Amino acid sequence: MEFHYLHVRCGPYRILLPGKNIGGIDSATDAPTGRQSFRRARREGRLPMIDARRLLGLAAEGGGTPVHIFWRQPDGAVCAILAVDGVEGLRGGFEAEFLPLPRAPLGFHEMFDRLVYDKDGSFLLRLRQNFQPFLGDIPGRRRFLGAITGATCGPASGKVAP
Repeated sequence: MEFHYLHVRCGPYRILLPGKNIGGIDSATDAPTGRQSFRRARREGRLPMIDARRLLGLAAEGGGTPVHIFWRQPDGAVCAILAVDGVEGLRGGFEAEFLPLPRAPLGFHEMFDRLVYDKDGSFLLRLRQNFQPFLGDIPGRRRFLGAITGATCGPASGKVAP
């Protein structure tokens, strides 16, 4: 199924993830995880699990059971599993609807490039299509490494939901 964006919820934020970066969606209750270092997970070819709440600077405790998004690079290889609070649905994208991101904390300009009005009068943030965590300074590295909560128990080529 072709779609432009996946609308997800993460704490108070509502985010649009580019559809071409989604490799699959799975309930977090079915995904076995084990806590291990990021270096070891990469060395063993395991997918790191990243808590989107922590990446956004929020408290780790969310409401309900998280949903895992299998995140892939534009070349198609799944490279990480992103835990979000929930999936709201699919959304088409028309560039004319998107507005420039106004003044926001530096971390938000690194992650998001535009926003759009939603039908309920709130805003949705659009994640940059080629988003890469900023690791150029210590706070950026600390935020990224603090968001990694573990790794899949199987290899990176393991289960990926369709």
